[in-house]
Amino acid sequence: MSTLFTIIIAYFGLKWLLKSNNRKHKNSTYNKTNFNSNINNYSSSRTNNSSSSISNIETNNSNNNNDNLNFIPINANINNMPTNTFIPNSTRFKAEINTGQYVYNYIYDYFPVSRFSLTELSSSQINERYKIYEFKNGTNPLIYADIFASACINKFGSTRMREYTVLIIPASNMQNTKNRFEVFLDKFCKNTGAINGFRMLRNSSTERNPQHNGGTPISRANITFEGSFSGKKFLIIDDVRTRGGSSNLIYQELRLLSASEIVFCYLGRTIPLNINTQNFTPNINNVDDDLPF
Repeated sequence: MSTLFTIIIAYFGLKWLLKSNNRKHKNSTYNKTNFNSNINNYSSSRTNNSSSSISNIETNNSNNNNDNLNFIPINANINNMPTNTFIPNSTRFKAEINTGQYVYNYIYDYFPVSRFSLTELSSSQINERYKIYEFKNGTNPLIYADIFASACINKFGSTRMREYTVLIIPASNMQNTKNRFEVFLDKFCKNTGAINGFRMLRNSSTERNPQHNGGTPISRANITFEGSFSGKKFLIIDDVRTRGGSSNLIYQELRLLSASEIVFCYLGRTIPLNINTQNFTPNINNVDDDLPF
């Protein structure tokens, strides 16, 4: 009797133990599944949060530095880019100036190296100086197309931008003009819906040395106009405005060709002489005569 009782107890004990192990195995499998799911959700959340944080940082930097570098990659193929999908960032023109003949806008102040050492400038002023160098050298044209497009859309509006034909002020020779403006202008016009007039105003066969290398200012002999200009609205883009000689020449020629509207936009404007760098206010009557670079 005692032996039988022991066997029965052992049987039910073994059955309970097997059931307990199965339950633990099921819980372990469930917990492992939940763990993997949580890891995936965490990774996804971390990625999204990371992107959001980066976007916020870039937006904050945009507010501080007047541009946003969260753009299409530099090596993107502009021929495959969709049109009419551009969303402007917060970049705006710093000032609009009326010369008495025409209006121009610019984004950054340019502090010439001939008058301002690095120790005299703030970090943002130094940063803006190098952005102008980059644009002039044809570096990162897609980024600067987005900067210009944002400033122009914020200033003129999308509808008005589609009415403009965009011209550029040619550089000292054809190759420099191509390097600086061709890719830039294609992207700028895709961003804004403006008409690309890259081939309407270009270098003639008479090239010149750049002014900052001791060359001569642009003259009528250095440029060629092709196409129809009568009754059209033109927005002209250039890197830096200093004395305005190139712009004045092109303005006069476009007037002779019966253009209906002429507006100039620059990445930078060389600041006037004898000003306090921390409290700069534009003064059209006191323009820097130094070479811009």
